[in-house]
Amino acid sequence: TLTNVQVGAITNSYCVVSNFEGSVTSIVWSASVIADPVNPNGLAPYPQAVLTLNPIGYWRMNEADDGVNDGNPGILAIDYAGGNDGLYTNVNLGLPGYNPNNDPSDTSVKVGSFASSFSYASQIGANIDFALPAGGNAKFSVETWVSLTANNGPQGSGIVCKGAPNGGEEFALDTTGTTFRFFVRSANGTQYSATAATAPTLNTFYHLVGVCDEANSNLLLYANGVLVGHATIPPLSGINSGGAVPMTIGSRSPNPAAISEQAFGYINDVAVFNYALSSNQVLNEYYQSGIAPIITQQPVAVTNASPGSTLVVTAVANGTAPLAYQW
Repeated sequence: TLTNVQVGAITNSYCVVSNFEGSVTSIVWSASVIADPVNPNGLAPYPQAVLTLNPIGYWRMNEADDGVNDGNPGILAIDYAGGNDGLYTNVNLGLPGYNPNNDPSDTSVKVGSFASSFSYASQIGANIDFALPAGGNAKFSVETWVSLTANNGPQGSGIVCKGAPNGGEEFALDTTGTTFRFFVRSANGTQYSATAATAPTLNTFYHLVGVCDEANSNLLLYANGVLVGHATIPPLSGINSGGAVPMTIGSRSPNPAAISEQAFGYINDVAVFNYALSSNQVLNEYYQSGIAPIITQQPVAVTNASPGSTLVVTAVANGTAPLAYQW
């Protein structure tokens, strides 16, 4: 256990175990201390909001492109929260993210353009796993920013997915071919889906959050802080084991079915939580992404006051902090 680690403090290390019979040496391992995401003015509001909620995995997808037009094979998709780095394949990196003005250091990954299949970040660590046998109540949340360049792709085009496709998923945040969807499979393989009612606007970033809360029978899908899909899932349903297939970002897992289940568009800031985010937490994250003020409670249009009394007039707003009020 290494406490209070700092950037540059860890290099190659190994462990030697010995007793009176001899000794054995472990493999040489290395670790990198990755600084929290920053912009020129300090920590950007949105990633700060994400990290404050203690995700178990947080991939900004903001790595630089290698510049040689090869799909960036082997470049790491860094996990800023849990060390579950992924590997890119057939992607373009360094493209504009969800809000270049509010978070200029952030960029996105484009999937589906360099290659029309197996374009993703894959091989994400086994720590991202919510499988439970029947009799257990799963609670977890999955979120990302995504801008689709095509919404008429195949049903099941994967944005953030875990498990074997076509019946073996733990969860999938994906598109149905026309709109966004979040679904899970219970321990017995039954699929429960929360689906948005309307199609997204192409080439527009959406903040998507899928929440599984079996104890309260809720499967929820939020877009831009608003609940857009809801399904009821029975308590104690558990979650499918997913066939020990790692989580992927941008497409379904690597088997032949993934050829027809490729997302097309831009993705950044994927986060996974081992609890159910509340509606207020989801909305607060969205508002930290660079949102102009929105009046959520207007002042009373007409009121009366007695001479010498104290009159209180209230206006309430939301949006990216800090908000300045002036009367």
